[in-house]
Amino acid sequence: MLDELIQKRSKLYKRTNILECIASISTITTLISLGAVLGLFPHSNRCSKSVFHRRAFAFLSSAAITLISTNLYSKADKELDALYWQIEEARNIKSSCHGCIGASRDKLLPCAIHPKEQSEDCPDKSLIN
Repeated sequence: MLDELIQKRSKLYKRTNILECIASISTITTLISLGAVLGLFPHSNRCSKSVFHRRAFAFLSSAAITLISTNLYSKADKELDALYWQIEEARNIKSSCHGCIGASRDKLLPCAIHPKEQSEDCPDKSLIN
């Protein structure tokens, strides 16, 4: 179980790194295209309406990508935080003690039956049904 959680965490790290890169690149693209849109208005003699519309479309699409990637990054980051605590809980309890009445998630007192030592093959193990 612990190995699965660690593998899931590494996949989430990769996903958050990719989303962070996408968000930063699209933010820069949004700012550049906003400058291009503000620099040329459709009423000026220098710019035709089709060029203005293309630049406005580039601005809106890059802004949308920024918002979507930022939202996905935020969700993945929250999932990483929850996963961190799941990994810590899995590390605190030995695998043979899962489901035992005496098992605790407390680091200082992992077993209520054997407070000083926790054995893998405990004869006092009572499973929760």
